[in-house]
Amino acid sequence: QEVHPARPLGRILAHPNSGAQQTRPVKWFLLSKASSKSSLADDAKQALAEARESGDAKQLQKVLIDIADCKSDEIKADMIDYIRLCREIAEVAFIRGDINESRSRIDAILRVNPDDIDAINRLGTICLLQGELKQAQVEFNRVLTLAGDNKLNQAVALSNLGLISMTRGELEEAERLIRKSIAINKQYKRQEEVTVQYVNLGIIYLLRGELDEAEKSYRNALAIDEQLDRYLGVACDYGNLGVIYMKRGGA
Repeated sequence: QEVHPARPLGRILAHPNSGAQQTRPVKWFLLSKASSKSSLADDAKQALAEARESGDAKQLQKVLIDIADCKSDEIKADMIDYIRLCREIAEVAFIRGDINESRSRIDAILRVNPDDIDAINRLGTICLLQGELKQAQVEFNRVLTLAGDNKLNQAVALSNLGLISMTRGELEEAERLIRKSIAINKQYKRQEEVTVQYVNLGIIYLLRGELDEAEKSYRNALAIDEQLDRYLGVACDYGNLGVIYMKRGGA
């Protein structure tokens, strides 16, 4: 499962998608030839009644296990649908600015699956937006831990932790984390993510007053955005460059 970076400062990002579709597990009840759920339930009840009346403990155990396995798979299938629905609601609510509803649905996912890396990342993003930096750091560190050997998820966690450091004014640490994210994304040719992190790097330099370095970072972002025909990104890059020239007194 792939996670997505939090919104960088001063940049509009596409919102994360609702995740890859998952195959709904299906298990045919061994005692039934019917395809409908209602018929399946009737056959199961009949088989269980007959097994109980037979006095054959071995057969009764087999029927009970078959029913339990079937019910377990039904619950799992329903839970997958429920999580998928909550994830989409959280995304739509986030886009609309209904952060409380988004957070509520993310919490619902985590009650079912505490290690859902996408939900944890989304929770960290909301905490960051709401100024809960300590909790955001906890969530993004969990993402980093759960990422394991997944370099792309590592890159997301590193960039998000960099945003926290940037917000706190810990600019050296922020630069270190953002550069690590850039290196990973370059390795995997994730150009769209590279340009986002170049913008974050530019912001760090701008906050330090290192205008030449900030300009280099923004121009790196601009070159990639132009190559990818990301017109909104290009517009943001020119806007950021305009800020540099204003600070220099050149505009």
